[in-house]
Amino acid sequence: MTSVRQALRGILRRPGAAAATFVTLALAIAANAAVGSVLYGLLLAPLPFPAPDRLVTLDAEIGGEEGKLSAREVRALQQDSRVFEGVAAFYPSQYNMTGDGTPESVVTMIGTSTLFPVLGARAVVGEVWPASLDWTTQSTVLLTHGLWQRRFGGDPTIVGRSILLDNGPYTVVGVLPDGFDYPAGAQLYRAVSGFTAPDVRRFTVVARLRADMTMAAAQAELTALAARLAAEFPESNRQARFIVRPLRDVFVGRARPYLWLLAGAVGVALLLAVANVTNLRLARAIGMRGDLAVRAALGASRTRLVAAVAVEGLLLVVAAGVAGVFLSAAALRLVSLAPLALPAWLGTGLAWPVVAALAVLLLCVGGLVSLVPGWLMTRGDQHAAIVEGSRRAAGHRTIGRWQQSLVALQVAVAVVLVAGAGLLARSLSALDAVDPGFQPQRLLTFRVDPPSRPYSTVEPIALFYRRASEALRALPGVTAVGHNDTLPFGGRPDTTRTMTVEGRDAAPGGADQAFVNTQIVSPAYFATMGVPLVRGRGFTADDRPGTVAVAVVGERTARRFWGDGDPIGQRVRTTQRMSGSGVAADTSVVYEVVGVVADVRTRALDAPPAFDLYVSAEQVFSGDTFFVVRTT
Repeated sequence: MTSVRQALRGILRRPGAAAATFVTLALAIAANAAVGSVLYGLLLAPLPFPAPDRLVTLDAEIGGEEGKLSAREVRALQQDSRVFEGVAAFYPSQYNMTGDGTPESVVTMIGTSTLFPVLGARAVVGEVWPASLDWTTQSTVLLTHGLWQRRFGGDPTIVGRSILLDNGPYTVVGVLPDGFDYPAGAQLYRAVSGFTAPDVRRFTVVARLRADMTMAAAQAELTALAARLAAEFPESNRQARFIVRPLRDVFVGRARPYLWLLAGAVGVALLLAVANVTNLRLARAIGMRGDLAVRAALGASRTRLVAAVAVEGLLLVVAAGVAGVFLSAAALRLVSLAPLALPAWLGTGLAWPVVAALAVLLLCVGGLVSLVPGWLMTRGDQHAAIVEGSRRAAGHRTIGRWQQSLVALQVAVAVVLVAGAGLLARSLSALDAVDPGFQPQRLLTFRVDPPSRPYSTVEPIALFYRRASEALRALPGVTAVGHNDTLPFGGRPDTTRTMTVEGRDAAPGGADQAFVNTQIVSPAYFATMGVPLVRGRGFTADDRPGTVAVAVVGERTARRFWGDGDPIGQRVRTTQRMSGSGVAADTSVVYEVVGVVADVRTRALDAPPAFDLYVSAEQVFSGDTFFVVRTT
């Protein structure tokens, strides 16, 4: 206790040096705890599912572009696969929940009953709908635990009741456990109906490998399945192949190298902080040389002398470590407020395994910055320090060499960090200079989701959007209004559909077929967004149901399918959403290409534009959509 009291008095006598040590180390520990926790949560922590290493996702690829699987492909996997224990499929949607309480939009996953056993989730109230209901005409839903508590007060009698979604009745069969919202933010799960065309690609697929199967075996089976389907259904599958990936890659696949790079950067910063703090402690030890010599003259052992230097340093290191952990927790709470679109179970909170590892590291750092200065300072003849009172006494020359080495290390590490920061700034500047293909300045956006019952066909929904656009244009300060069901950077996945050029034979390189990002837009959309028209024309008010179905393509799409040729007047086949009698379905449609617009980056500024295909909202049914409003 005497050493602690003396150390505290020493800290209070020299608050500036103590504060520099404390702040430097606390900030370094906070950065490492925060980044390490994010890294652990995203890349290292086990997923909260049974045997998570056996969970995989499946994607399709056509023409070099990745996309979803069709109902036909999903059912073939469910019936014939020998490597998967279970195969589940779903696609995102959105419903307006009305009835009791305030109307609200509910994020919904429409999929197969196998999703829940594949992920190891069981209903806590009621049951998951049986597999016999999949692909049939029904309206069956499961509530997430959060929606059940918030909207229905946790009422256990909810099972069997009917709720209103888009003004239609749906039967609740169960409630899922707390925290289950796969893939991210789901509030409701609905059984997949029988209105999905067999070759329309909309399904995300997650599967569980059998215990004795490997990723290589799964990929081999998928390759064989692709070949079989290509032979049976050449029009939709002749260029298709399937890809299997670990489930975690869905959320962190592209970010993985950047996360490790960030971890390396904060690790180097910690090394710099340790070198800096060690140098500060060496300087402090030099300042204590006279006091140490007096104690030695009075009979203090070398152990007591080392402790006099070390305890002060250990107190600062421990205090900095505790403060760093609290700072990192606060920083991670701020990170949790960012729109990362991550599921709750892929946590970015403070990871205690990381804190434990840093605690061990902190003990090592404490030993380095506390014991080493004391050991060096007490070398040699302590009585000479009293007599000489010079900078040569008590091992000062040795300490000087240590300080010089630490300064050299600090300079080297700082150069690395500054160079890395410069490269990062240059990359960010280059990314900021990337042309997204539209003019984002003075654009506002919001999403609208009309209920399907009164707006079940093209004509009424198109009239709704037309009148809404006219009302918006009449507002002061508004110069243009458009809408798009898949807005660039709008948070909705690309609507990938297979497009084929009519009248063109199958090409070995797949030049006749590819996934395209289909977007349903209003005639004023391109002008509102500032997307240049390169060739031909855009959509007009004359493009209505009953007239020739028309399409506009992006420049990359035009190059992909026609090279240097002219796409105007060419005919392409893809699927579109049709609706009638209150039921939405998909069908194959031939479009005539009437225009080419500049490429727009829809996914990320560092990713190439997709193969864009635009169709008119006056001819194609579009349920919910994003309005874009250009203002003064």
